[in-house]
Amino acid sequence: MGSFIFLQAFAITPNFIALQKDQMMITENTYFDGNVKSLGYETTEGKSTIGIINPGEYEFGTADKEIMHIVEGKLSALLPNQTDWQHFEAGSSFEVSANSNLKLKQKYKQLICASIGN
Repeated sequence: MGSFIFLQAFAITPNFIALQKDQMMITENTYFDGNVKSLGYETTEGKSTIGIINPGEYEFGTADKEIMHIVEGKLSALLPNQTDWQHFEAGSSFEVSANSNLKLKQKYKQLICASIGN
C-alpha cells in the first residue's frame, strides 16, 4: 500500500493567532552541576516549572513571586527573612516573594512544581 499525504487549506483567523501565542515552548534549566534540573513553560496564564532536586543544600534567588508545591517526599526550606528551617511534605506548598533568596535542603531525590509570578 502506498502512503497518502493529506493537505488541508485553512484561513489564518484571530482565533488561530491566539492559539499560536498560547502554545507552550518548553525550556530546560540545569543548576548546581546538574544536581537540580527543571522543565519550564509559559502560557497566557503564567509560568510554571517542574523540577527534580538531588540530595544536598542549595540556595536560589527569585526574580518573580514563586509558589512551590511539594509533589512527593519531604523538603526543608529556609525562607527569606527567617532563621528557622521549615519542613514541608507532599501536598503542601509555600510562597517566596520576588527578588529574594531561599535555601532548600534535601536528603532524597525530590520532585517540586513551581508557579511563577501567579
